[in-house]
Amino acid sequence: LVCLKEMKSLVSLNLTSNQIEHLPNELATLTNLQSLILSTNNLTRFEPVIFQLPKLRELDMCFNKIDNVPSEIKRLGNLHCLIMTGNSLTEISPDIHKCRSLKSLDIRGNLLQDLTCLYKCDHLVDLRADYNHINSIDNPNWPKMVELSVSNNNMCKVEFDHKMLHLRILDLSGNRIGLLPDGFFTFSPNVEYVNLNENQLTALPESLGELAKMVKFTAAKNQLAECTFEFAKMNKLKILDLHNN
Repeated sequence: LVCLKEMKSLVSLNLTSNQIEHLPNELATLTNLQSLILSTNNLTRFEPVIFQLPKLRELDMCFNKIDNVPSEIKRLGNLHCLIMTGNSLTEISPDIHKCRSLKSLDIRGNLLQDLTCLYKCDHLVDLRADYNHINSIDNPNWPKMVELSVSNNNMCKVEFDHKMLHLRILDLSGNRIGLLPDGFFTFSPNVEYVNLNENQLTALPESLGELAKMVKFTAAKNQLAECTFEFAKMNKLKILDLHNN
C-alpha cells in the first residue's frame, strides 16, 4: 500500500477482502480521501493513520476483528457514516458524540451490552445495532433519528423520554420486552413502520392508536391476549400482523 502515497487526488479507496493487518503511515498523504472501505480484512484496531484523514466522510470497517472504537474517533470531524458490522466490539468511546457530522452508524453483529455511549449522539439519523447483547435502552437523546433498529438483542426494557419527531422506522423485534409504557409512542408520533415481533408482550401501549401515519405494524409471536386501543386514527395502516399470539 506504500505506493498509494503518490495518489494525492484520491477521493475514494476500496480495499475490501484483502488480508490487511496494518495500514502504512503513508496513507496520511491522501488528504482528499472521503471514502475508505476496509471491510473483510484482518484489522484488530483503528489504525492511527485513519485519524489523519481530515476529509473522511465514509469509513467502512465491517467484518474485521476490532473490539473497540477509540476516543480518537472524535478527530474525524467530517465523518458522516461509520460501518462496523461483524466485528467484536465490546466498547465504543463516549467521545463519539463529538463527531458532530456523524449521521449513520451501523454496529450490527457485535458484542455490545448497552448503548449508553451513544445516548448523547443527538445528530444520529440512522442507527443499526441488531444482533448484539444489548440489555436496555433508557432515555437516549436522539431528536434527529429517522431509522432505529435494535432487533435480536437481549432487551427487556425500552424507554424514551425525549421527542423523536423524525422517527419513521422502529425495529425492536427478537428481544425479551414484556411491557411498553402506555405513553411509549407519544415520543415518536410520526413513525410509519414498527416491528415488535418475537418479544414477550402481553399488551400493546394505548398510544399506539394515536399513530396517524402508521403504514405497517407487526407484533407477531408475542403473548397478546387482546388489543385495547383504537385503530380509528390509523387511517394509513396497510399492513397489520399479529399472528401467533
